[in-house]
Amino acid sequence: MTKDFSCCIFAEKIEIKIIHQKIRQKKMSDSNNLSKTEGNKGTNKQKSHSRKLLRRSLSSNRPSCKNDAAKKKNHSCKLLRRSLSSNKPSCKNDAAKIQINRENAIKKLTELEKNYLGINQIYGFLTNVKKAIGLQPSKGASEYGFVIIPKENNTTLTASISLTNHHGDARTYIDRNANYEYNLKIAVKKSKIKGIFRPDDDVLLDEYEYTGKELKKVDNALALIIRSIVGFLQTGLYEDLTGVAIRHRSP
Repeated sequence: MTKDFSCCIFAEKIEIKIIHQKIRQKKMSDSNNLSKTEGNKGTNKQKSHSRKLLRRSLSSNRPSCKNDAAKKKNHSCKLLRRSLSSNKPSCKNDAAKIQINRENAIKKLTELEKNYLGINQIYGFLTNVKKAIGLQPSKGASEYGFVIIPKENNTTLTASISLTNHHGDARTYIDRNANYEYNLKIAVKKSKIKGIFRPDDDVLLDEYEYTGKELKKVDNALALIIRSIVGFLQTGLYEDLTGVAIRHRSP
């Protein structure tokens, strides 16, 4: 009986060893499978990364229809702008080619004068006067205009008019093709006008300088400036009705 019992124990031990061996084999098998799976994943990642790099390389070398179309459009726009700019008249040469309708300007200035009765606010004054005369309010070539004024004995005076907030350089009237028989410049500014007036032997120019400090001393000063301009358009002579203007003359 003892012998049989010993045999049973021995058999159980062998069976346990076999079970443990199978468990170890299974673990090893699972470990190998996991390593293969991870290896495959790594390989797949490398392949995916390689494909992405390849696609990027191809896309960078591939011509973009959209970009090409945009470039062509921009190029066409540049050519159009160049063409338009080449056909645009030169401001420097045509600065005083705006002819003033004398009768219409007198009418509008007379109406504007009424609006400035009792008002000495300089801001916007030059812009409003330019509009009434028929000039554009922006700076540049539109600051100049010319007018034909009837005189005695069936003669006329062709003169330019300029309204600004700075001193004039008489030479610019030649450079800008604005030098006529007579040239009138009205300079109005709230503070002291900077710079100096520069005469030229070949330019007949009168500049009347008005500053806010002096205009405050006169009732309806801005309205009087407008009336002085009206008188010039009617007779060809400018008379400062405020009595405070500083006159600069060329030559």
